[in-house]
Amino acid sequence: MNHSIRFGKFALLALSTATLVACGGDDTPAPAPVPLSSECTPTTAQASGTNIYQVSDGRGWQGQRTDQQVWNESVEYQGRKVLRDRVYQRTTYTAPESMAGLIAYQMRETYFTWNSDGSRTLYGTAYSENWEENVAPPDNPLDVSQTVTFDPPLVDSRFASLQPDQSVSRAVTGTVLTTEDGVTTTQILNGSQQVTYLGQETVGVPAGLPLSCKFVDTWGSGDKTTSWVEKGTGLPAHVVDESANAVVFSQSLVSTTGMK
Repeated sequence: MNHSIRFGKFALLALSTATLVACGGDDTPAPAPVPLSSECTPTTAQASGTNIYQVSDGRGWQGQRTDQQVWNESVEYQGRKVLRDRVYQRTTYTAPESMAGLIAYQMRETYFTWNSDGSRTLYGTAYSENWEENVAPPDNPLDVSQTVTFDPPLVDSRFASLQPDQSVSRAVTGTVLTTEDGVTTTQILNGSQQVTYLGQETVGVPAGLPLSCKFVDTWGSGDKTTSWVEKGTGLPAHVVDESANAVVFSQSLVSTTGMK
């Protein structure tokens, strides 16, 4: 379940260089443009598509997940008009042998608004998971649901035109309600998160070698998520979650239809 964000002087320099060339002056080429994180921003219009991932986790569970995804739906959340990203996931496990053929269904929702600088304000999330034919692995809940309400709302600035190696930090506070097989618990969320943009690079996944923006999210607990977000679609091409320097979950893009 736990497997449940300045460019002005460069524009000025380019303009100055162009003026010199036009006047027959220094023909030194303008510096290469800085690869900003905003170049990998997902669409801000409503869109939908189907994405397939290879997934694995630290327990050795491996399989293939199909995501039916809708971005930027207009909805109401706690009396506020917001947008929602919604994805229904179907994971078919292939390994280990004891997991082969088991199918899990997950639903994930994020409620947010876009801001003028390219950041998003996050208001809450929802998650649920259940198993086909009510057959779950040993020591795993059969039905899980969780809602997170951010208080105050959380500003995610990863797509707000960050430059390579630039970081933004934020407090993460709110309330988490978790229900496992009918038993509900409440947790107060009081943590921190630092998002670092490391620039753009190609990443090898079954879908190919997409040019992607690389981000590292580091939590106050020490957990870390490294993600490569595909330029042009905003899809996560590859994601690795780590806890205590050990991989606890990873996903790699196999194919995508739509979302562009």
